[in-house]
Amino acid sequence: MNVLQVNKFLYRRGGAEAYMLDLTMALRQRGDRVELWGMHHPENPAYRYQAEFVSEVDFEDPPARWPERAHMAGRLLYSVGGRRRITRVIRDFRPDVVHTHNIYHQLSPSILAPAGRDGTAVLMTLHDYKLACPAYRFLNAEGICEACTGGRWYEATRRRCTRGMLMPSVLNTAEAYLHHGLRLYERHVDLFVAPSEFLARKVAAAGIPERKLRVLRNFCDVDRVAPRFGGEDAVYAGRLSDEKGVATLVHAMASVPAVRLHVFGTGPAEESLRA
Repeated sequence: MNVLQVNKFLYRRGGAEAYMLDLTMALRQRGDRVELWGMHHPENPAYRYQAEFVSEVDFEDPPARWPERAHMAGRLLYSVGGRRRITRVIRDFRPDVVHTHNIYHQLSPSILAPAGRDGTAVLMTLHDYKLACPAYRFLNAEGICEACTGGRWYEATRRRCTRGMLMPSVLNTAEAYLHHGLRLYERHVDLFVAPSEFLARKVAAAGIPERKLRVLRNFCDVDRVAPRFGGEDAVYAGRLSDEKGVATLVHAMASVPAVRLHVFGTGPAEESLRA
């Protein structure tokens, strides 16, 4: 079977990328042909179709000039270049399945229509709440927020849910109205895979058809990771960002002083967590 894995980042950056790369290795060991497509980045290894990757863009550090910012905004809403490039890859590789992951912003759902042509199955694994929350996380500066539930995407702007800033929140709101209004995900994805029942319920409430939703837990190679029960150590392994709840874990550990917590990972919250 030919499988094209699609994600904006193609190096081991976080959980979504780790899942995709480990799945790619498992499929290849099974005998499937797997290629990857996404965005150029200095940390990418060499890939067969890298000449057709979209250019690197960082929405968390936008350029100062407004023409360049306008170009970034247009790409977030609908990437014409991304659609053209993935079309050429699909014509050459002829995948049986196009497995998409985090395609928001840098790639956009413009790539979904050509992915599903000629009977190719389009699968999307959901790694966050983006299809139900314009800011990805159901969090804002005040804590948990589900105000956009039911298609009230304007709440993301009213509450400035994206980094507490107006313009990024406006852009994410426009993105939600456009993509949901045109039903780009619902029309072009054959099956959505959620790693938890909770995530599946949230995206169903946002309009993703339940008949297209399946729950499939993230896997672990038990031959490489052996569990150990008991002892005086606890481990957190993952990205250090506010939504992961690591600060809650650190505070909770104060009530069990006999257990040592080991934290493995990096991320924007590292400095505050060390403090």
